[in-house]
Amino acid sequence: MTDRGRGSAAAAVLVAAMTALPVAAQDALDEGAARRMLFDAQRAEVVVYPQGFLSEAEAQVLRDTAARAIPYYGAIAASPSQGLAAEPTSAAGNHHDVAAAGRIALAECDAKRASGTAPCVVVAEVRPRGWQARPLQLSSGATATFRGDFRRGGGEKSFALSPSTGGFGVGRGVGADASALAACASASRAPDCRVVVRD
Repeated sequence: MTDRGRGSAAAAVLVAAMTALPVAAQDALDEGAARRMLFDAQRAEVVVYPQGFLSEAEAQVLRDTAARAIPYYGAIAASPSQGLAAEPTSAAGNHHDVAAAGRIALAECDAKRASGTAPCVVVAEVRPRGWQARPLQLSSGATATFRGDFRRGGGEKSFALSPSTGGFGVGRGVGADASALAACASASRAPDCRVVVRD
């Protein structure tokens, strides 16, 4: 079970980087401990960061729409020189923390902004409602998979994630770690997958 985890959104919908402590592969949690750390997969909140070029009306649009348009953890970046409702504005969602989403949104925004203009900045972040830093954070998509498919059935099972891309994978049975890592690598196309839950 995999999910690529990268997302991009259009201009008027739009993360300062906050990240929880990473879970190392050797510190994989059991299912019960992981479940207690996760948030509701569907409930998100938006934090808007004041920028001189961002009007109150634009900030309100972000507050009203970004949580519905961008799955957590997400970020919206815009060009100070070109404004929020301009082509460079970029969003990234469904990552495992806002720092990763922020890096993607900023890179996409900077790639599209006009030559000679100010570098893009993060104007908003999307995170789970009631967010607090925890040792394990999963994207909205990964949380839904964990609470659904992963928890069903017994036997050996592992859950792996890619911190840089938002990808993840599930493995079951003998060699569950290897299966989860392979599924994650296939979804993310990144070399940083690690097992974070093992049961």
